[in-house]
Amino acid sequence: TLTSAGLTWAKSILINVPGGTLTLQDAFATSASKNIELVNGTFNANNFNVTIGNFDSDKTTTRTLTMGSGTWTLTNTGTVWTTATTTGLTFNANTSTIKITDTSNTANTFTGGGLTFYNLWWSRGASTASNTIVGSNTFTDFKDDGSAAHSILFTAGITTTVTTFTVSGTAGNLITINSTTTATHALTKAGGGVIGRDYLSIQHSVATPSSTWYAGTNSTNNQAVT
Repeated sequence: TLTSAGLTWAKSILINVPGGTLTLQDAFATSASKNIELVNGTFNANNFNVTIGNFDSDKTTTRTLTMGSGTWTLTNTGTVWTTATTTGLTFNANTSTIKITDTSNTANTFTGGGLTFYNLWWSRGASTASNTIVGSNTFTDFKDDGSAAHSILFTAGITTTVTTFTVSGTAGNLITINSTTTATHALTKAGGGVIGRDYLSIQHSVATPSSTWYAGTNSTNNQAVT
């Protein structure tokens, strides 16, 4: 077990406990540029909040991540989450929220490895940098509440599945939905209801089922949008 007692870890944490489990006993935090790297064994957040620079478990070893119901706040730039390689990984998203909060104008990337997550929340304030999603991932809610014009880029050829898509720009600050190349990506809505958004600039994005997506009267459909 690990108890931080309100202190912030100044170093990155590498979890390598083959056959064992590390379980948090309270909230966990590192300095902004430091990370958790899960190499082997089980990391159980035990429903506590986790605040780190970035999370890395791009391995082929036997490992389990149990995220719990807490908020995982990622504060770094660049690739802030990577589970690109899922071989050997048992992944339990539970009801967690992954919140990306860096407000600089440096691009961020979320590499999910095609896993099923719960909530993903880009909360980057006035940042104009792009947010890139790699992998055909599934989210309960995909949210971006950035206040400045910026882009959400999906890897060309992937399918992102969401139950809700909470992304809207404002007048003069459109959010651009696009692929990383000139090829298309797919946005698929799971479940019933209609997703209604506004102030979006949409390109290379194919939304299905088409009857469940409404881009709003102040949005622009530029190319290959159903």
